[in-house]
Amino acid sequence: MKFYMDAGVFKSKIERALIVTRRVRKEDPEFIGCIKIIADKEKNTVHISATNIGTYINIKCVSSEVDVAESGEAVLDSDTIKRLFNVTGRCLYYSDNDSLAAKNNRKATRVPSKDVEWPEFPDTSDRTIMAYDVDNEDFISTMENLQNFVSNNMARPTYTGFNLNAKQHRMSAVSGYHVLDRVVNWEFSGTDKINIPLVILKELKKISAKWTNKLFFYVCDKKRYLQIIGCDFEYTVRLIDGDFLDVERAIPKDLKYSFKLDSKKLADVAKEYESYNPYDDKVPMSFVNVNGDMYSVFRRSDYETCDSLGGINTRSSIGNLPDDFYAAMDPEYIRDVADVFKKLDDSVTVCCDGKESSPWVFTCYDNMGYRAMTLPVRRKEGAQDVARSAVNSMLAA
Repeated sequence: MKFYMDAGVFKSKIERALIVTRRVRKEDPEFIGCIKIIADKEKNTVHISATNIGTYINIKCVSSEVDVAESGEAVLDSDTIKRLFNVTGRCLYYSDNDSLAAKNNRKATRVPSKDVEWPEFPDTSDRTIMAYDVDNEDFISTMENLQNFVSNNMARPTYTGFNLNAKQHRMSAVSGYHVLDRVVNWEFSGTDKINIPLVILKELKKISAKWTNKLFFYVCDKKRYLQIIGCDFEYTVRLIDGDFLDVERAIPKDLKYSFKLDSKKLADVAKEYESYNPYDDKVPMSFVNVNGDMYSVFRRSDYETCDSLGGINTRSSIGNLPDDFYAAMDPEYIRDVADVFKKLDDSVTVCCDGKESSPWVFTCYDNMGYRAMTLPVRRKEGAQDVARSAVNSMLAA
């Protein structure tokens, strides 16, 4: 194998492939910590690939970036190959049976190659397109907003990632206690519903950033894998099996009441309450309507606080929020919701049926298609009176 390439281009391509070479256990196959380079003289291309079994990456160097003199291939350890980065400028890269070398007019470096059995990548001969011309930045930002709603309960693996529904044009995440859903305006083909693992966010964000604007999604290998193609890469990830929650049915509609809250204020208050909430002894935050204002109350044995969340703004067609309105929510889940919506609008609209046991549905008027739902927390009898008394004491002081 012999090819000429700018060292900076070579380094950037290798570093992007290295993202999937995380070998976390000694018993992992040796190829997980390796990079494979294949040079094709006839097509004048070089392919750089890596895998950790769950995800696969193939990055292409085209004729405008490389000049291939001899075809061939080499497998190198992910740490060893970095030593070639010391050779800069326009370089000649060449290999023999047991090494790969980089050479310019002033310096030459050689590192050993490895003799490992390289795995077969997923079969893409049966691939069908699922979505096309997907804006890369929009896809990444959608996953970033959804990530805190992904479940970490490995007993229910279906919910440990994102659901992409081509038929309903939506992407969702469900923790079991709160849901975030977005109707997206990407171009879809077919009606596939797939569950994408969370790892895609970390890996694809680094692989695709600054390198591509549009993505193409394919389902392949008997619909067990999702292949995402950008301008110079093919990223393939193993999908999660199982039926995902039908979010469209799960989120209630036509709820009786709605009110608006300042999204940043809500996020700040929930974050404060959560900071005083140990994981093994969590206390919910209470919401009460007092004289037409919404207040939040957080009370522990060693700490009590209440905050005004602003005036209640109801839709006249559905009447006013009841004077005795009360709800209890986990501050962690309220913070997750508010952190998303404060990026979209100054206020968030909350819809509910006015009962203590009612879930809350969150929307805003930003045309970005996001909806969220949180489930209430059951409180002991008399909790509403305690919360309301705390607000009244604050107002009377």
